[in-house]
Amino acid sequence: MARTQGGGGIGSQLGSVPSAPNANPSLPIGSSGGVASGAPQVTQAHQGIVERVGRRFTNMYSDLTPPTSEIESQSGEISAQNYGINNRDTWYHFNDSLVVPYPIYYAPYRSTGRYVFVAADGLTYHCTASLINQTILVTAGHCVHNGNGSASGWNTSGVFYPAYSNRYSASEQRYGSCQVTSLTTTTGWYNNGALNEGEDVALALCGRLSGAGWGYVNNRFPGQVLGYYGFCYSNCVMGYNFLTQLGYPANYYRGLHMTEGQHMAETAMSGGPDYVFGSGMQGGSSGGPQIQNIGLLWDLASDRGQNTQRNVIYAVTSWGYTNQSIKLQGASPLSGDQNRNDFVAMFNQICALSRATYGNSTCQLM
Repeated sequence: MARTQGGGGIGSQLGSVPSAPNANPSLPIGSSGGVASGAPQVTQAHQGIVERVGRRFTNMYSDLTPPTSEIESQSGEISAQNYGINNRDTWYHFNDSLVVPYPIYYAPYRSTGRYVFVAADGLTYHCTASLINQTILVTAGHCVHNGNGSASGWNTSGVFYPAYSNRYSASEQRYGSCQVTSLTTTTGWYNNGALNEGEDVALALCGRLSGAGWGYVNNRFPGQVLGYYGFCYSNCVMGYNFLTQLGYPANYYRGLHMTEGQHMAETAMSGGPDYVFGSGMQGGSSGGPQIQNIGLLWDLASDRGQNTQRNVIYAVTSWGYTNQSIKLQGASPLSGDQNRNDFVAMFNQICALSRATYGNSTCQLM
């Protein structure tokens, strides 16, 4: 079920609670999970408007400034690790890397961005968010509300920067930004703010783009020009799922460049309902998409296998351990345990507001 500001219509709010991405949840290893018995139900991704760039871009990040001592790590610098402490002979191996070439030129990467907001405590934070329709973003519940069960927990303002990169200033981003005007989260997150419960999921409404370095996108809806992901809305909890994570974690490039993680995520061993996976990403990656079958593939095989639809978000990054040597994170499935998030109702609620605000063509009710 969805919960919005005041319990009624969707209000203006945004955010990320700084403690949530670094929390230390209890993982009930071996307990019964909520693996869905039915097949996952998903929507189709949209590539957006293809523009001719007119030149090749290679070695786009050769001039990046390396992280300084402002970033804390065991070695004094940022380097990917393929497993955390005690995880050598487990499923939790991973690979994190900078997204290269520059993500703004490619779908679906350009449909993910940096989400900056003022939380209920009056401080500014950032999360990661992704387009799942022309005007609709998906992110983590703690990126919109602090989970205190009160209207006072909503955030107060926010901006979404698609495919953000520090190669440009905030006022010169190639796709500009859009104001996030309305948000909703699950009833479970709103009331309890509990991690590893499959409820740390939220949706946001984002208006027309403005301030874009590439002027042709100004005054257009972000998903209209950039494209958007498909998403799982029912039976999203699987025992094992190979997923790609995108995010803006503060420990990689200060959260100013998009990074990518690939891993096997599982609920079968940890008991769920959240996916658990190996990752070196930290705060700022919250809300980032966990994507099945990222990228394009032209398959001429007579049997293409199961769950072959491309660029589908199954979950959003939710939490990680306070002990940085563990190198594990968790992600809440969009549908929640046994579909209790009622993601279709959440989507329809914010889609109805989008249609009323920006026109019926911006999204279709499910």
